[in-house]
Amino acid sequence: MIDANARKAMIGGDSRAKEQDRKVNDLFGGDTTQAYMLSAELLEAIHKKAGGRSDKIQELVNELTSNPMLIEQYLTSDQKAQIRGLAGGIENRNKSGPKSGRSP
Repeated sequence: MIDANARKAMIGGDSRAKEQDRKVNDLFGGDTTQAYMLSAELLEAIHKKAGGRSDKIQELVNELTSNPMLIEQYLTSDQKAQIRGLAGGIENRNKSGPKSGRSP
């Protein structure tokens, strides 16, 4: 879902998906490419660890949802640095206030 046009087409008329995408856009100031790329890389690592088994993927996602600190085991040092950079950008935007008039 890295490509904005493809993402928009996939979201279609799904109001929940539209709302989630809006939240991601608000959080990252509209530049979501890096966040979606990191998400895709994380899902790829989970898929690999699960051996492609959907039941195991769901089990791993449930574990990560209940304990987000476990995500770190799936990330490379570079990915961790990218996440720190994204977090810094979010903090800077929050200090200067929302640009869209909406709260994060």
